[in-house]
Amino acid sequence: MSHIVSQNHADLTIAIVDDYIGQIPERTRRQARDYLYEDRCIRTMSMPGRLIAELKGYHDSYIPYFELSHDSWQGACTCGRNNVCSHLAALLINFRDRPDTFVFPPYAIDQALGRPWSMVPHEVPGFRIVRLMPTPVPWWMQRRQAGQAKAGPAKLDSLEYLVHHPAMLADLHPSWLEESTIYEEIVQWKNRRLIRQAGFSFWLNLWAYNPYLPLENVFSVFHEDLENFSRVILSALWQASPVPFSSDRTWHRVHRLLSLLEPVRSVPILWLWNQFQALDPLHLSRTRALMNRDGLEPAIQYIEQHWPTDPDDQRVVRRALIDWLPVNKKLPYWVADCLESGSRQDLLELQRVLDPHSFENLETLFNRRWSPSAEP
Repeated sequence: MSHIVSQNHADLTIAIVDDYIGQIPERTRRQARDYLYEDRCIRTMSMPGRLIAELKGYHDSYIPYFELSHDSWQGACTCGRNNVCSHLAALLINFRDRPDTFVFPPYAIDQALGRPWSMVPHEVPGFRIVRLMPTPVPWWMQRRQAGQAKAGPAKLDSLEYLVHHPAMLADLHPSWLEESTIYEEIVQWKNRRLIRQAGFSFWLNLWAYNPYLPLENVFSVFHEDLENFSRVILSALWQASPVPFSSDRTWHRVHRLLSLLEPVRSVPILWLWNQFQALDPLHLSRTRALMNRDGLEPAIQYIEQHWPTDPDDQRVVRRALIDWLPVNKKLPYWVADCLESGSRQDLLELQRVLDPHSFENLETLFNRRWSPSAEP
């Protein structure tokens, strides 16, 4: 069987794979290591709950894969063997030893499928899907190593090039956005004609697939048209991605799409966020959405009504409010966080914004709680 049909997207870990490898006969593992030594594992992809590769055998090419199916981890290969084959073993050993070489499926696969991966019928040949993966894998699809600079003609500074070659942006690994030159190149696009020429749907599909991209400036070009595009955005929001996303990528995707709808007054933004409440357990995204649309007071009232009970969660919420709010609004949260965390840095910064009497009271409370002689 050469087709991936599981709908369970549980995360794969090296420990799970290593445990499975331990059940494979030693002879099969030796053959698998020979494949890897000869660089025959040429395309490798990873998704939540799924690994897939193309492996050049001695007589043909094969597609081994490993996935979660019916609550158990299972592997198979297009070679047709009933037992675990050396192709599957090579896939697993490669993932265990070199997980960073496995990349997220390219945009070409998403476009080719056009529907959720889990719904792909058995008649679709798996090898056709895998061979949409370029080989060798270009630098922008791979995780950026510490100190690594972009290689070759990046083209990321050419909006015109990227409009005609969107896969380069769609497949850009999030780690490359930590490279300031790449990040700034994208943020500083200002050619309104080219942006509009590509069309709103072009950019929406791109952002939905790679929500790590800083495309806020691009969508600002369409700001006055967002109400007209609200149905398109909602459709993208509810449409299942052809390729399974990790929880982090899903959160970014939902956040990006909902942020486009925040300025549209006719859209019930809080209700929409409530449909994705598992992605916003501390209500911070909903608070931010209310802040952007309705102002500070409704947002503060909302988060106070949904204040967490766990002390660690409370600190996360306080720090977010300290970052978001102006000084006069964030002072209560700042003072509370200073007293709860024992941060002398916060205490010094608060001295600059509090009147002398208020700061004296705060310092007394702080020392009472955090001085070496204070009771535990």
